[in-house]
Amino acid sequence: TELFGDRGLVKGNEELVPERGWQADLGLRLEVPGPDWLHAVVDTMGFVGERRDLIAMITTSQQTLVPINIGRADVRGIEAGLELDLGGWVDSQTSLTFTDTVNRSSQDEWAGNQLPRIPKVELYQATSVHWRELVRVGHTFSFIDGNYWDATNWYRAAPRPIHGAFVRVRPGAGAPDFELEVLNLANTTVQVMDRNPLDPSD
Repeated sequence: TELFGDRGLVKGNEELVPERGWQADLGLRLEVPGPDWLHAVVDTMGFVGERRDLIAMITTSQQTLVPINIGRADVRGIEAGLELDLGGWVDSQTSLTFTDTVNRSSQDEWAGNQLPRIPKVELYQATSVHWRELVRVGHTFSFIDGNYWDATNWYRAAPRPIHGAFVRVRPGAGAPDFELEVLNLANTTVQVMDRNPLDPSD
């Protein structure tokens, strides 16, 4: 898709060269002791790395995406996760990621900026109630903020909170699952943005 496009939103770029780089991760997983009706697992991880010839999707003036190599970039961040099981009836999974990226491109208008389409904050939460895995009803929530559409960091996307709900049914042992899912329960389709992101009074 990056080389040849998708005949729609993404335009291909046959002059791309492969990304190169390294990344180091360090994580810790802890099962928290508690009463029989509560099981909790906590995950934390830090990561740091460097990318060269990084491929990034850039929004064009025609509102299409084109992949380009933007040079060197530093990426670092931290992730945290929490899994809960309450009495075998309620499950909850939460994950939170903070990512800091720095564009080390030689181009003045990009140097020192955040990489496009890599948000600073990502949150995901899912909670469900179930009965013997035969019926499961749940709610999901995702939140993204600090996301730029372009390498110049001129176009910053509005924060994006999305609620969802699902029902999953398994008629019996060995039977397939049937699931109905509704995304964007609040029907969030519009966000108010600053006309000029460099001028807080506008």
